[in-house]
Amino acid sequence: MGLFSFLKKKEPEPAPAITATIHAQTVEVKQRTHGELPLAEIGGYVSPSGGFVNYGRFCVTGMNSSTGRKNTKRYEAQTEADARAAAADDGLVEPMTVQVEPQIPPTDRQMDYALELEAMLPDGVCKDDVSAIISRITDEDEAAPDPGLSLYAHACGVKFSRFVGEKALLSYMVSQMHGAARGELYAYAVYRQESGGRFSDPRGLSVYEFLHSCGAEIAEDPALLKSLEDRDVYDFAGPNRGTKVYKMAAARLKQCGAL
Repeated sequence: MGLFSFLKKKEPEPAPAITATIHAQTVEVKQRTHGELPLAEIGGYVSPSGGFVNYGRFCVTGMNSSTGRKNTKRYEAQTEADARAAAADDGLVEPMTVQVEPQIPPTDRQMDYALELEAMLPDGVCKDDVSAIISRITDEDEAAPDPGLSLYAHACGVKFSRFVGEKALLSYMVSQMHGAARGELYAYAVYRQESGGRFSDPRGLSVYEFLHSCGAEIAEDPALLKSLEDRDVYDFAGPNRGTKVYKMAAARLKQCGAL
């Protein structure tokens, strides 16, 4: 082989052919529970506006205390008294008139999708009910919440459809509860993580008084409250032991013998 033949650039060899086969698998999402999905327990409450939600829709008309003019405001609340109290907080004064308004009906798009999911829809469902049923099926959250937890959430004023799923209810509680109530829920989450068991009604626990006082203490401390407000639903389901609010709650519960 001559020198120039040795230095001559060799032609690259063709790359080997690679053949790949991709198999796409379609998984049908359908309601798995036979019959209607079980309802969350709320102690016999029935919405005056219809549907299976735990609140009514109220239209309140009263005098604006600042302008002296008649104003109309709408509220979602459990009772007329709650709606009146909310209106008073917003500056309306007597004389007030309150009208109950019906729940919003499901949309055609909701109904079509629910039928695709083979969801069982009872008569009288409203828009929020169908939304809860759809989420319960698509999120694989068909188990009903613990009756104690849904009763506790209802007592705390958390708004939800009785068709809410077990995981979704805790998410609603975390997003809607604030201040001392949120602090109490978090203290309960810490207690539950350290002691075991599922989420239920903490008011029946022998340590509830300590959970309540711990929640109030958290709400009074701006730094702890900020730490608490930063916690999402996953941090309530399984509290992070490294956070400021966790360390405080665990320390208080240990001091009082709850842990």
